[in-house]
Amino acid sequence: MWRQVKVVFIPKPGRNSYCGLRDFRPISLTSFLLKTMERLVEILALRPLHPNQHAYQAGKSVETALHQLMVQVEKALDQQEINLRRLPGY
Repeated sequence: MWRQVKVVFIPKPGRNSYCGLRDFRPISLTSFLLKTMERLVEILALRPLHPNQHAYQAGKSVETALHQLMVQVEKALDQQEINLRRLPGY
């Protein structure tokens, strides 16, 4: 039901007659949920998720985040370096 759209035709101002299809303007009335989802898609198109974001993406999970961390730790250990990294948001 949230995907249903009601189209209302509004007459264009300044017309002598309203007999043709071009004399009206269609307005789509959609649900709040559909409008919200459209807005989210627009935002994600302009500002996609960070590559290190592991939630809300297909093929990424807690396991992939931990694997990425362990690769960095093992690389630092192999090179005998100290690898301290501050996690975003902490």
